[in-house]
Amino acid sequence: SFGADWLNTWTSPTRYMKAYGEFRQGKDRERGTLVHVDPRFSATAANADQWIPINPGWEGILALGIANVVLSDGLVDGSIRSSLSPDDMAIIDQYTPEKISSDVGVNADKIRAIAHEFASHAPALAIGGGSAAAHTNGLFNMKAVYWLNYLVGSVGTEGGVIFNPEPPVASDSKSASTFEDFRNLSQVMSRGEISALMIRGADPWYGLPEDSGFRRATFEVPFIFAVSSFLDDTTTMADLILPENDAFEDWGSDIPDPAPGYQLIGFQQPVVRPF
Repeated sequence: SFGADWLNTWTSPTRYMKAYGEFRQGKDRERGTLVHVDPRFSATAANADQWIPINPGWEGILALGIANVVLSDGLVDGSIRSSLSPDDMAIIDQYTPEKISSDVGVNADKIRAIAHEFASHAPALAIGGGSAAAHTNGLFNMKAVYWLNYLVGSVGTEGGVIFNPEPPVASDSKSASTFEDFRNLSQVMSRGEISALMIRGADPWYGLPEDSGFRRATFEVPFIFAVSSFLDDTTTMADLILPENDAFEDWGSDIPDPAPGYQLIGFQQPVVRPF
């Protein structure tokens, strides 16, 4: 685990704590081992078998150092090795434990030991998030961390990374708008080309940065109405507010993302009467 404080800040810490207890007890299989890489002594670090303190932002480089050992010491399956291009190998060859040790703040022998432990115990899983993903090089860190799963054959296998299955029903949702989409909308509104604007289930007055131009542009729209369960920054400046039921007051359905590895659709029912 690289920076992923999943026993503390992830979606359902109670669920993960229960699963971690089963992971540690072993039951009818070998007891699992958790190595947590993090500059901070988090709740996950405190419960890990090993906590590896690292210099902040260097998690991706450490992952490449582990990959270097896995490849150079012959700990990778031949079919996986043959799938790597000469350019891939040339890049990985640069990240020997001895070269990266001082930068990442982890002893070279420790890096080699982690790599051997990771590659020799299948199924092995590498996850990342939290602090490792929050740096300016967060995308690089996450790519390097999750690539380790491919290297040890833990993609698409039980105990490894399992991709989301196709949803059980066709989804009618569209992809989320980008920041550029909102900037373009703001420009159109500023030119007076929109006479009415409807906003539902969002608070762009609060959520969008000032340089998006959204707030200023709304003053050029003659009529704005908001559909919301709450009186927030956006509904406060709307000409008309249409209240809708809160999630606790309404029926609904949801397809979780990420999914648990199999097709699933959830349903909810009201738990309180609408006001």
